[in-house]
Amino acid sequence: MGIENGTISFSSASSHGIVNTGSLTVASNATISGTATEYSNTSVIANIGGTLTTAGTLESTANHGIVTYGGTVEVTGGEITAKYTSEDGRNRGSGILIFNRGYDNNSDGANVTISGGTIDCSIYAASTNNTTSGGNDGSNLTITGGTILSDYTAIYWPSSGTLTIGTDGSTTGPTITSTHGSAVEICSGTLNIYGGTLNGGTEMTESDKIETTEDWVEAFRSSSGSSSIGDAVTVISRRGNGYNSAALEVNIEGGTFTSGQNYGLRYMDCNQTTSAAQITQEVSVAVSDGNFSGKIAAVDAAFVAEEDQGIISGGTFSTDVSEYCAPGLVAESNGEGAFSITTDSDMTVQVQSADGAVKGAYASLADAVANAASGDILVLLADQVPTNEITIESGKELTLDLAGHKIIPKNVSIIVKGGLTAVSYTHLR
Repeated sequence: MGIENGTISFSSASSHGIVNTGSLTVASNATISGTATEYSNTSVIANIGGTLTTAGTLESTANHGIVTYGGTVEVTGGEITAKYTSEDGRNRGSGILIFNRGYDNNSDGANVTISGGTIDCSIYAASTNNTTSGGNDGSNLTITGGTILSDYTAIYWPSSGTLTIGTDGSTTGPTITSTHGSAVEICSGTLNIYGGTLNGGTEMTESDKIETTEDWVEAFRSSSGSSSIGDAVTVISRRGNGYNSAALEVNIEGGTFTSGQNYGLRYMDCNQTTSAAQITQEVSVAVSDGNFSGKIAAVDAAFVAEEDQGIISGGTFSTDVSEYCAPGLVAESNGEGAFSITTDSDMTVQVQSADGAVKGAYASLADAVANAASGDILVLLADQVPTNEITIESGKELTLDLAGHKIIPKNVSIIVKGGLTAVSYTHLR
């Protein structure tokens, strides 16, 4: 079914405007309005396992734009507007609410793509739920373009499934802005950011500045929902209360991240408070590129175990982030208020991923081999004179780039139980 060339208006607050279980397309010259004056947790369009494509205008005066239970949603253009503050002072009105087909963690997830248009909401331009959007086939959201605006946290992601911002291999992407919250807040699932502009707390004032303290980390452990704390990206790991039902993985490979009063990136581990029960969750956070700035600092990871703080291997930062750099890397000032990542001059081997991204650097070939993962590239920065045996264990496949240097073992061997490919050209970055 297609809707085009006109306006459909719904005034009832007791039901969704349109319920789609098949295939629905809203053309760019179509407007669908929900004009209710009271909040009732309904939406202009409810997509129940169907396929919805919209480039039109969806307006809700008191409720939400789209809710999808499984199925597929593609926003290619147009506008989704949902702005409302209820009599009790609570902000209502979300752009896209994303749930699994059965409103549980055991059914098929939804797949939502935003490639253009504008979403302007009171709270959550897009969000999932940790008990109704996750599981083994959790819901996914990909945002490659468009302008996303929210009064509070713009994208809230507490569930399994993948949130992707931008396009792999491109630095362009959407603009995501929160006036009084974070652009993205995540505590479960996977976040991949390749490009775009993320702005947190653009209308916050000095009184909204919140440095990370033990009290704040404990509050995340004991509370549910988003915080709207005001960063470009807020990462909360091992939060508990069901948020640890899936692994948490964050990969930032590009983009611009700005916070008016707080941090470009804030990363917290709720296990790090003094009396916290130790919750198990597999967590990985890595920053290989991007431009980060914040009123307090570009990056904060103070409440993360020391051995897990080395999350940065590339990018540009408004403050010194050396304490959060990967092994063997440091932040170096350009003299004009910006810091970039470089290899410590004492390191002699650089470790890169298969795609050439720097992961760290080490003082010896032995240390580099021990810390490298299968598929990594080892780039020599100086001649190596091993004095102890070096073993590449079974299951580990490495590429060794001599980069014009030599390896001169002193009566010791390099034992290859896995795999080693030696080349003599440089991947050096």
